[in-house]
Order: sequence, then C-alpha cells, then structure tokens
Amino acid sequence: MLKYQVTLLEQDDVELKTTTAVNPAMFLSSEMGKTLTKLQRHIVLTGPLTLDTPVHRYQQGDFVYVKTWSSEPLQEKWKGPHQVLLTTYTAVKVEGIEPWIHYTRVKKASPQDQWTVRITDQDKLRLKFKRNM
Repeated sequence: MLKYQVTLLEQDDVELKTTTAVNPAMFLSSEMGKTLTKLQRHIVLTGPLTLDTPVHRYQQGDFVYVKTWSSEPLQEKWKGPHQVLLTTYTAVKVEGIEPWIHYTRVKKASPQDQWTVRITDQDKLRLKFKRNM
C-alpha cells in the first residue's frame, strides 16, 4: 500500500501527515473545507450506484404492494399485500405473482393493521372505525 506525504509550505503551521488517501478539502481553510466536503458528499450520494449494492430496502418476509400496469379510472393501482420471497439488487419476487418485479413498482405495506369498530352513543346507526398501529 502506498503512503503519501503532503506538506503545505505557504501556511505558518506546517503539519506533516501520512495517509493512504489524500482529501484536498482537509488542507483548505475551515469554512471552504467544510463546503467542499459537503459538495463531495453530495456528489458521492447522488452519483450512480455500483452494481454490487442493493438499490431497495426490501427483504425476504416483508409484505409489499405491487403497482398494476392498468390505469383505468376507479380501479385500484396497488395489489396486495404480497410477501417477498426472493430479492436481487434491483428486483423482488413476491408470492402469487410469477414474474420478477422491478423495485420501482413495489411499495412496502404497513404492518397488519388492526381496526376496531365502535357504535357511537348518539346514533345507533353510526359506526366509528379506528385503526390501531
């Protein structure tokens, strides 16, 4: 492994550092260095992903909704919940649907909601639904 030594001669307090990676931002003034570090972080986070990292957060056993291809009015756009059986970096295989589904067509289902129904006191024909999370 190579090591580099960097020295800034124009500064009064010269400090020798031995490192395996040189980050130019650490040699700038504190405010400019912070700005450059934020910019570098933004570039890394918004850049293209490598092929060996998953791009979604779904795991085996999760319940998800799958977006349908039809966009007819008054029809549901999301089917499910389906349980995730297998995952790759960009797709999921769910129970009950044969082809693999791209992660952009899937959204995580909330845990099994429990609903309670209560009759209101004022009107016997009126029901109040409440979801317990």
